[in-house]
Amino acid sequence: MSGTEGESPTDFNECVSKNELQRLIDDQRTYIDGKFDELMRTINGLVTRVEHVEQHPPPRRHRCQPYGDADDEDEDANLDADARDVDHLRCNCQGMGGNQNRGNNDPFAKPNLP
Repeated sequence: MSGTEGESPTDFNECVSKNELQRLIDDQRTYIDGKFDELMRTINGLVTRVEHVEQHPPPRRHRCQPYGDADDEDEDANLDADARDVDHLRCNCQGMGGNQNRGNNDPFAKPNLP
């Protein structure tokens, strides 16, 4: 190995100049800084997604569970059924006009009073 034990290298093909070494170090530092920035952006994105999931849990799905031995009724099943009924009523509160057509625009529906 060249340069060990205080000897000067005899094969100068193994040596690099100070400028080449500095350029190599600068290139590697730039590459590592870029990768670090990319890693930090990825971590920040993941943290944001986790916070979003924690703040907005997915809606509970209807579960069919048998009644418990101690209880007369299953509370989760009742709550799910109530939520499903409320959603059904909310979506179907209007007739053939659709949910966005809330006003009555039939001129013959109102009596004409003098």
